[in-house]
Amino acid sequence: KCKKAIVTFHGTLRETVNIYYTDEINVSNPNWCTPFKTIQGVMLEYQINKYNIEMKFTAKSIVNIPIDSTEFMVPSDYVFITKEEMDKLFESFKQTI
Repeated sequence: KCKKAIVTFHGTLRETVNIYYTDEINVSNPNWCTPFKTIQGVMLEYQINKYNIEMKFTAKSIVNIPIDSTEFMVPSDYVFITKEEMDKLFESFKQTI
């Protein structure tokens, strides 16, 4: 089952956004790195403008299947970066558009 929330962003072009989420999927703090961090549930549909790119994300289906733990293993050559470094990287893309 999904729930609807109306989110208000003051001082933006689109001040309100409808989002849909569910609290029936057991994930701890799923929105920690989004503007929707206070929503206590997994996002099923939302819109966001980040780096001057308007994006809309919509879940098409939810499937409860077992996943092998090796899917979550980090490759040995993976390079960790901070959120700030990631933001700087995406900002550089904006300059090339």
